[in-house]
Amino acid sequence: MSSMTTIGFGIFSILYLVFILAIIGFVIWFMVQIIQTQRAKVRVLQEISSKMDSKSSNRDAF
Repeated sequence: MSSMTTIGFGIFSILYLVFILAIIGFVIWFMVQIIQTQRAKVRVLQEISSKMDSKSSNRDAF
């Protein structure tokens, strides 16, 4: 009877470890996705800014 209890606790601890690792993996994945999204937004904003700078410098020349 005690061997069944030990096996049960062993399975529970393995499932708990898998659950914790899954949460940690999801948090890391989510953070990476946020960073990639922010980098893409920064690139778009830099392109817009450079286009606006070039247009304003062309207007100043006339």
